[in-house]
Amino acid sequence: MRVVIIAAFKQEVEQFIVKVNLYRSQTIPFSVYSGDKYNLIISGPGKVNAAAALTYICRDEPELVINAGTAGALKPLIREDDVFAVTEIFESDRPLFCGGKRVAKIDNITRLNGAVCLCRDMPAITDSERDFFSADADITDMESAAVLQVCRLFKVQCGIIKIISDGAGCSDKDEIVKKIAEKSGKLYRVVAEFLRQIEN
Repeated sequence: MRVVIIAAFKQEVEQFIVKVNLYRSQTIPFSVYSGDKYNLIISGPGKVNAAAALTYICRDEPELVINAGTAGALKPLIREDDVFAVTEIFESDRPLFCGGKRVAKIDNITRLNGAVCLCRDMPAITDSERDFFSADADITDMESAAVLQVCRLFKVQCGIIKIISDGAGCSDKDEIVKKIAEKSGKLYRVVAEFLRQIEN
């Protein structure tokens, strides 16, 4: 099975690159890491970057795309280090294009608990932002909507796996950046276990 893993930041998937022994096969226009079974691409943050990177690497006709990365919690009961499969995506910054709230559903192809993800090009960091969006979503990221849309265009199966890097009470940007890098080890273990399940 040809699998592509896409992440916004190298720090999120550093352990995957090391443990699976991927090598950097190219740097322009995106950093791509390759191995016997997987290709991994670093898109940079945001929906435009994610869409461009995934469109670029979908030339290789993968059978499965996994968006592996970190997300912020919108609800107090969701804790740092919790891991979810995104099952619905709420795009708060695109309501005018669809005549109401834009929500996309995605099949949960993992055994992880599902979550509704707010996806927009601005991180929801402040307490007031998190509280406002918690009515519609559980967690928040900046790439999942683009990943799902490109996968649908290319008719590629898609899984979105997110580990919580910052809880609902965390609003310090420097602390959030530090926490993103700290989640690489657990994220690798979860993604690697999922890949083993589908390969066996």
